[in-house]
Amino acid sequence: HEFNLTFRISTLTPDKVWEAMKKNEQELIPVWDAETKSVRGKPLKDLMENRTKYEDRGWCKAEVEWSSLRTLNAQHQRIDGSESDAFNGRVPM
Repeated sequence: HEFNLTFRISTLTPDKVWEAMKKNEQELIPVWDAETKSVRGKPLKDLMENRTKYEDRGWCKAEVEWSSLRTLNAQHQRIDGSESDAFNGRVPM
């Protein structure tokens, strides 16, 4: 873990882009299909939507905290350019 770098993108896909993708049946997203027991491409509209913010997802919070336990905090960085990341890769514990 000390030798890994973690780069995090916390922003969601913009609504305009999201809605356009839902209308596009040609662009397929590779997902696990339990019925065929394989990875298959499916249009976005056929998938279950989850627009929960990254910071509000339990597993994502845990991953941020785990990554922040490293000796060098610079090994964990948010890279999507948001200036609202007041902790600069650190999580209050």
